[in-house]
Amino acid sequence: WDLVCGRAWLVATAQMLYFGGFLVGCVIFGSVSDRIGRRLTMLLVLSLMTVLGAVNACASHYLVFIALRFLVGSTSAGAMSTGFVYAIEIVTPPYRNAISNMYQCGFAVGFMALPWLALGLQDWHHLQLTMSLWVVLLVVAIYLYL
Repeated sequence: WDLVCGRAWLVATAQMLYFGGFLVGCVIFGSVSDRIGRRLTMLLVLSLMTVLGAVNACASHYLVFIALRFLVGSTSAGAMSTGFVYAIEIVTPPYRNAISNMYQCGFAVGFMALPWLALGLQDWHHLQLTMSLWVVLLVVAIYLYL
């Protein structure tokens, strides 16, 4: 979409809408997880995140892309916050600090691996699709083991 020079502000807009969705997702999915349960909410938001992220990889227009980024941001927030609370709730109090730190380490490793993945894939469509489809493994693991 030629998001350089005079149109570079569109990159910041897409990022801002992602984090706007993140804010909305924390509020919405926090309430949803209290009502229907953490496990079901995790399965719901991770499934939505996978589908919306895969569709986002196929976006052919900038407005479609940023609308989907907003929705992906909201489901990401739902997955992160619900997963964090779920992880903390299933362990006894003496281990909660260690579990919360280990939970965050996964994100740090993912952020460190992302540039290398982007370097290997070279196309944002493939990068977005790869980041979306790995979540299927997480959905299966939660469904089978939690």
